[in-house]
Amino acid sequence: MARDYDRARVIFSVDVGVGISIALEGIIKLFRERTSILCYVIDVSADMIKRGRGNFLIVQWYYGRAEDL
Repeated sequence: MARDYDRARVIFSVDVGVGISIALEGIIKLFRERTSILCYVIDVSADMIKRGRGNFLIVQWYYGRAEDL
């Protein structure tokens, strides 16, 4: 598995509000070759920012191949 991570492209994305899946799909489709993509997604809820909460980060990840999307 370490080999897959060595060859992977790494993408970091920060999104406020909704639309994170649309943004990720667009970013991943930019890579047309058969390479693995490791994506770290940080989704920041606007409501949580307004409330002043300090622990508002939601971290998700996607690991796959560009041609699968």
